[in-house]
Amino acid sequence: MDRRGLAAMDPEAAFEALHDALTHGETALTVADVDWERFYPAFAMARPRPLLHDIPAVAALLAEERDGDGDMRARSDLAERLVALPAEEQQRTVLGLVRTHVAAVLGHSGPEGVQAGRSFRDLGFDSLTAVELRNRLSSATGVALPATLIFDYPNPNAIVEHLRRQLCGGEATFASALASVSDLEQEAEKAVVRFQGDPEQVDLAEITPVISRLKAVLAQYESLRASSTGTSGASSASSDLSSATASELIDIINQEFGSVSE
Repeated sequence: MDRRGLAAMDPEAAFEALHDALTHGETALTVADVDWERFYPAFAMARPRPLLHDIPAVAALLAEERDGDGDMRARSDLAERLVALPAEEQQRTVLGLVRTHVAAVLGHSGPEGVQAGRSFRDLGFDSLTAVELRNRLSSATGVALPATLIFDYPNPNAIVEHLRRQLCGGEATFASALASVSDLEQEAEKAVVRFQGDPEQVDLAEITPVISRLKAVLAQYESLRASSTGTSGASSASSDLSSATASELIDIINQEFGSVSE
């Protein structure tokens, strides 16, 4: 609980708060020692938590996030080093940085045990360690990264490609995009299997950001295809996607992105 930002309270302060609550007849009161910088990012990973937005510490965090929390000096120094390297060396350098921070977050003795193509879920990440990794990489690279980082980029290789594009100005390719979609497809298939075996094994709140991104991408693709063919496929696609199951979304990904690869 302490790692999540909920520290044990001082006994005297806790008893005083309890006494005040009972004395004044408070029936809907929560007293806690909360480190909002630790607690809120992990708590709000799946979706915003507007009931907490008026808390001054949370409002400050949200303002900082809007302004961009990357260290631009770190970004400039790292980008300068990377652009002087050939593509393969860029890949190796950024991968080494990502694996080092993944290992540190997970408590490994070194990056050797971090498999670059393995999903973060399989590596042992949860919402708390996901936010910690995001904060570490943002600080080390100067790139403002979302709290949903490991959902948007589900393994170290995917994060490496994203950081290289941000730092070196490289453009995404269909090959790298399809690789990321393939990783997401595998994760979705695992989730479906776990859900069918035991629904309690699947945290739907963690899947929501991924599904939302996929829906947005597919809606854009359908809109583009509709405009090129003169049809109105975007609205029907959006309607179909809003009620699609996880298995149906996997079929859609196979169908749509398979046609792109062809």
